[in-house]
Amino acid sequence: MNRLDKPWQVSITVVEGCNRMCDFCGIHGIRDKVGNYKYMSLDTLRRIADEIAIFCPTVKIDMASHGEPTLHPDIYQYISIAREKLPKAQMMLTTNGLTSLKSSEHFSTQVKNILNAGIDFILMDTYYPERDRIRAYASEVQGVDVVDYYTDLLPAGLSPYYNYHRKKLTNTLILLDDISKVTGKSNTRLLNNAGGNSGSVKPLSEPLKSVCVRPFREMSFRHDGNVTLCCQDWKGEYVIGNIMEYSMSDIWNSDQFYSVRTFLRNKLRVFNPCSICDMPAGFRVGLLPAYPYPTSSHANVVKVTLEKSKEYSGVEPRFTSEFEEILHGE
Repeated sequence: MNRLDKPWQVSITVVEGCNRMCDFCGIHGIRDKVGNYKYMSLDTLRRIADEIAIFCPTVKIDMASHGEPTLHPDIYQYISIAREKLPKAQMMLTTNGLTSLKSSEHFSTQVKNILNAGIDFILMDTYYPERDRIRAYASEVQGVDVVDYYTDLLPAGLSPYYNYHRKKLTNTLILLDDISKVTGKSNTRLLNNAGGNSGSVKPLSEPLKSVCVRPFREMSFRHDGNVTLCCQDWKGEYVIGNIMEYSMSDIWNSDQFYSVRTFLRNKLRVFNPCSICDMPAGFRVGLLPAYPYPTSSHANVVKVTLEKSKEYSGVEPRFTSEFEEILHGE
């Protein structure tokens, strides 16, 4: 049985919910308006950090997924705890910058507090109509490297989506242009339908016939400690396990993850949410280990996991005829 050693990236949802409702975002899969925020508990954050320290202490961490992290009332403390436990991990925080816009001074203070707490670099999306204000405030920040993703990093061959193991892009604020205006300008910045949850990018009517590398390379923690299929699984349609009940190693090497990988490695996006997701295959597909063609046993694991996850997501499991044929050994 092929197992992957470690995840390449870990995303941590310290806040579920956002102070924006961008029409293209997957937030529409779990919210119909701003508010109703759900916060990760301190116990859950500590448990995640402890497990990362044991399993993959040099992993790349994004402290953002499914929400705006700076809405957490104790965000600086959470960053500090994670950094104390994970001194070798590259940590970034992705934000829309809205909570920093009280004044230029407040913007500068918040940026420095986040970095001083232990984040290596901040990715700040500059959406309209706040874009110009954010960039004006950013230009006034002292003692921090302020760079633009498109005009500064790309020409230099640098990317915040690469793990530099804390050797590059430290103490840095990276500004990203509104993706709805520049999608496709970079192959790492493309609008997609967020696992079928986008407000404006439609779900697919037919599954893509391609590999997806995400379940091979990332682990996505929700605010309550649940680990789902990937960061694009906004509703939590495929819950693999909860970090408060299982170790990170056990979750990563579980039958639930392995069975999904047998399908996706063989270009079979034949169950939800993968069947309506338009995410491209991803980078370095050729480096993935070979996986056997899925059997009825693998299909049954996927089916049972989706059925159990319905209680969490509220989503009825969906399977294509191709999945049914594998399930029944046809």
